Amino acid sequence: MSPTSSFLTSRTSGLDPAGARSMREIILEENERGATVFFSSHILEQIEAVADRVGIMHQGQLAAVDTIGGLRDMAGGETRLLIATNNLEDTHIDAVEALDEVDKAGLTDEGRLAVTCAKGAKMDVLLALDEQGVEVLDLTTEEASLEDLFVEYTRRSE
Repeated sequence: MSPTSSFLTSRTSGLDPAGARSMREIILEENERGATVFFSSHILEQIEAVADRVGIMHQGQLAAVDTIGGLRDMAGGETRLLIATNNLEDTHIDAVEALDEVDKAGLTDEGRLAVTCAKGAKMDVLLALDEQGVEVLDLTTEEASLEDLFVEYTRRSE
């Protein structure tokens, strides 16, 4: 931290959604100005919205500290793919699930193919579908949330 840095602490408990949004905007503005902002909350979505580095505390000990992306990488974070197709069959799902870095594959209630896999397996999944003649109409990627990471890191530190 440089000698010109300042500190700002924040509490958002008790704020309505508009007030919480205003607080997030102030935090981001102060950070851009060069201030160091300490933000403590059990509402992890708020942390995810403003933090560039996160510390995870468990039983009074620091279990992990890094960027959210770094925490995902260190946790070996899996990715969830949601894939919309127009011609998916059970054999296609089985072929995707048989890929090395795929943990599971199945249909969602909305009829999308949901695939849980290692980050590096995204392209393998898409290639496997293409090789089987499955047309991908839409792809959404979901990374582990900060809540998922918190659970993983606190489980590890027990």
